[in-house]
Amino acid sequence: MHPLLEPWANFNVAVAGASAALAGLIIVAMSVNLDGTLLASPIPARAGASIGALTLAVAASCLALIPDQSLVLLGVELLAGGLATLWIALLAVRRIYRARSNVALDPQRPSPLRLWWPGKVAMHLAPPVLFTVGGGVL
Repeated sequence: MHPLLEPWANFNVAVAGASAALAGLIIVAMSVNLDGTLLASPIPARAGASIGALTLAVAASCLALIPDQSLVLLGVELLAGGLATLWIALLAVRRIYRARSNVALDPQRPSPLRLWWPGKVAMHLAPPVLFTVGGGVL
């Protein structure tokens, strides 16, 4: 582990454990009501983006704990993981936007109470963008 990362070792262990637990909870929650989850078109994409972001946090925390790893290599790993997760998040955002457009075009479908959709987009794109920027800075 790089000397600059040693003070963060306990934090990285805690983040890895908490992120893994949250990703597992999302998977369990989806599996409890699998039929309802699959019928709503944006929910699987949103869950996939959330699981991807949590998996990226687990991977980044574990990668920071590797002994004798340079900061440059850690930055490259974070950059690659951030870009891969960003791709998944962009696919989810596209699905969210399409679902929003379909609801607006179909007058027979009751429109449920929806949160501000740009906020949903920002929440899906923020983690991979921040990890990608962090990897680029390292």
